[in-house]
Amino acid sequence: MEYEIETAHGTLFCRREGSGPILLLIHGVACDSEFFRETSAILAEKFTVISYDRRGYSRSIAEEGENDFSVWAHAEDAAEIIRLEQKRKAEEGQCPVEAGLQSDGCSADQSTGVLVAGCSAGGAVAAALATKYPELVRQVFLHEPLMRGSGELAAEQDAFWEKLRKSTEKHRIITCMMHFVNAMGGMNREKEGQSLEQQSRNLKNLELFLEKEMDSFSGLKLDDFDISVPVTVACGSDDRTGMFHRSAHQAAEAKGWKYVTVPGYHNFASDEPEAFAKCLTEVFEDEH
Repeated sequence: MEYEIETAHGTLFCRREGSGPILLLIHGVACDSEFFRETSAILAEKFTVISYDRRGYSRSIAEEGENDFSVWAHAEDAAEIIRLEQKRKAEEGQCPVEAGLQSDGCSADQSTGVLVAGCSAGGAVAAALATKYPELVRQVFLHEPLMRGSGELAAEQDAFWEKLRKSTEKHRIITCMMHFVNAMGGMNREKEGQSLEQQSRNLKNLELFLEKEMDSFSGLKLDDFDISVPVTVACGSDDRTGMFHRSAHQAAEAKGWKYVTVPGYHNFASDEPEAFAKCLTEVFEDEH
């Protein structure tokens, strides 16, 4: 089911599938909720899966003059989606948020948080959500989240952001896309190509990131995230040289978050939806 949420900052396009514990999926840069289209259908066998276009992306229209596209603003949007979904479940007589993966009813001491999974920049949003609204989140899964490194890796990241800024100033959007691909450490060349319409949307979404989000996301520090719920960080087996892989691994070690290696590249959820859904389900089941 596709629907829209009206907020003080604009309209959010959302999609709901399945039933069971609420699972919110948050996409990254140069994409939208279609990134999770195939994996959502699989996850819907066990979860109420909510995916959405982030503020200003594709079908989510920001209010005219809206200037806040920070990671914390995106966390606010995600929190609003969660609250409304919990309210809907309660009004329909369901347990607002089922604890664990069981359907054995509710009790007063069960957690009211939901499961959250974010990829790339969406991982940073998920981490910000769990930091700012801990009462709404029960567990977090981050696939190669956009995280600040330290030492030589921090210098490499600074150089990456500077390349993006210079290319943006010259309106070289394709060059910016190639910088991202290089930072990803490769990609699945066997994945079927996207439609021209989706490719066009992705480029517009990349432009939005470069113009309105980049300063917030590039300025994040690990100390900005204080997460009290279980966190799992996953990185691909085929992109170990990628900057996003290495910075996510380093972040997991620094914060003491659980770390797992999964198949594939940075776009794992889109490239291998069945494997991503299986990995996500196993991670959440392991905690119960």
